[in-house]
Amino acid sequence: ALVCVPHLTCLPPLFPFPVGVNNSIKFYCEAKNVRGISVSRTGTVHIKVLPAAPKGVQVVHMVENNVTLAWSPGFTGHSDLSACTIQISKNSGRKVELLDQRVKVPPFQQILSGLSCYSNYSVRVCCDNEVGTSLFSGWLDFQTPEAGGHPANRIHNDISALLFINCFFVIGCAPNVTLFPMHCTIYGPSVKSSAILRE
Repeated sequence: ALVCVPHLTCLPPLFPFPVGVNNSIKFYCEAKNVRGISVSRTGTVHIKVLPAAPKGVQVVHMVENNVTLAWSPGFTGHSDLSACTIQISKNSGRKVELLDQRVKVPPFQQILSGLSCYSNYSVRVCCDNEVGTSLFSGWLDFQTPEAGGHPANRIHNDISALLFINCFFVIGCAPNVTLFPMHCTIYGPSVKSSAILRE
């Protein structure tokens, strides 16, 4: 609203703000007296709207069953984004939707953990501002790698205080952690033998 100064005639904006405007609008005001007219600077009013869908969804890092997902916000709708929702589905012949993950933003990045190794997944993202929720981004498809093949554990067993066995194991990928004995060596006073173990 205009603040009226004594001896000045205050006019409303040159055009009223229409109801239901969903775009930014510009306006200016003028005031006049017997000496003439004074015009204000032009002002801009941004109408807050729903945000646009996120873009550039990508996997930036992947280690076995942990995947780091990143994305860029779309148009914010002239309102700060407060949170984003990640929708995940696993593709094993048919698409199975998993629990959505809701994260605060920024940053526009999230680690997805507890995935199965050597499996196909799809993800998409939507974001919220104070007006509401954007549309989802397009689906991003990716495949997690196979379980690592490095020795992850060594077990020492004393046998009658004379023999002991060293076994190397490979640990399968979480959440289905499995120990696979691969190679054992038996040591003793006069014995040293090796064996390759099978499941």
